[in-house]
Amino acid sequence: PKNPVDAVWTDQPDPPKTDINVLAMKYAGKRWQDKVSDAAEAMRNRGLHGAVIVTSLDETAWLLNLRADDIEYNPFFISYVIIKVNQDGTNQVQLFIYDKDTRLAKASTDSESSENVTL
Repeated sequence: PKNPVDAVWTDQPDPPKTDINVLAMKYAGKRWQDKVSDAAEAMRNRGLHGAVIVTSLDETAWLLNLRADDIEYNPFFISYVIIKVNQDGTNQVQLFIYDKDTRLAKASTDSESSENVTL
């Protein structure tokens, strides 16, 4: 289905095209996998299962230890994340961004943060 906003907003700016890079562990302080696990554990401790949708750009950047230049003077990128907390103890993370195939850095800038990541 086509986005109805596109039909009336004919002079939209182009989607962002800046590279999205991994923040070095010395600045991030914690692996993104551990941040996601901590969030999921907090949900489970409260008896909650389901999903959390992260829409704030600074929270997405912090959670995944990623940075970009989509917004002038801010190291963030247009995105949102869904963390699914399953009853079987597993977690799923989905990152939604424009043009992931060209924007995500192919060679990680920090090997500790990029383990278990497939682009």
